[in-house]
Amino acid sequence: MAGEIDAVETNLNNNLATQLEAAAVDYRIILLADHGNPDVNGKFGICIGLPLSGHDCSSIDGDALPVDGERLKHYPIYVGSHDAYDRILTDYALDDSGDYAVAPQGGTVPALSQGYGAFLREDALKVFLLVSDDDPIGATTATAADFDDRLLALAPAQFGTAENRNYVFHNIIGMAGKSTDTSIPWLPSDPVESDICTGGGSDGAADEYQRSSILTEGLRFPLCDNDNFDAVFQEMAVSVTEGVSLECAYSPAVPESGTLDFGRVVAYFTAGNGDLSTLGQVANVAACADDSYYVSDGLITLCPTTCDQVTADASASLDFHVACSTIID
Repeated sequence: MAGEIDAVETNLNNNLATQLEAAAVDYRIILLADHGNPDVNGKFGICIGLPLSGHDCSSIDGDALPVDGERLKHYPIYVGSHDAYDRILTDYALDDSGDYAVAPQGGTVPALSQGYGAFLREDALKVFLLVSDDDPIGATTATAADFDDRLLALAPAQFGTAENRNYVFHNIIGMAGKSTDTSIPWLPSDPVESDICTGGGSDGAADEYQRSSILTEGLRFPLCDNDNFDAVFQEMAVSVTEGVSLECAYSPAVPESGTLDFGRVVAYFTAGNGDLSTLGQVANVAACADDSYYVSDGLITLCPTTCDQVTADASASLDFHVACSTIID
């Protein structure tokens, strides 16, 4: 996995974070992986450098902790060959003793104050990207169906329900490529691929991980061509930005030196094709019309038809300008 780790280290910064920044997506990256350099002490560590993290990874001392950045939280958890599902589930939170519910395989875990779940936001879409050369055979959680059941039961407010999932599961695994161009993904409509890729260290096609992608409308890529991970991560970034829609209710921050005057709001909607519309304010939801919004208890809410319009346009943007009234002592 050393070559794959090098490719992930480079592409998290260069071909995922940069594209999400360019698309103005309010994202966070949570990394579940042992920290360090590849193949140190018999483990495969990973170090994410600047600008996502707070250091350049040029010198990593043994069990040194990651230095997180504003957008990155690296949980230094050792993930074994078959236990990716288990790690996602058990490291979400800490048990009552302050330790992880299941001890990691190999090495030691530094003292951490909380599981990665503390870094999640309920209103954000959760996008998993699993990179593995193996499958979950023999693990506590060994099937996509079991993982889905346990994840949804773990935190419905974060991951959704069986009727309305709030997560997508992408994979870079040992399955064969869909074509000679390994940046072309297997789509959710494609069946499980039983052949493995060649030219790398794949130990299996990871059928169950594939089923997680199919279930959640995720993408699947072959692992073996890590020289082509740049194109894979670019495609992944596109899929993430397309899965993010605008919200229909906004609560502007109140300035310290004044109050917001919701009687003087100017609102614009810019469609993905560049067309600009001015949204009008109505008294309440009963007075709603096209291209309109209303304000209630400090919350700016789009009218239903306007909400449908903006959430259906993945490239749209909204601008609200709220006047302030200065408080003079």
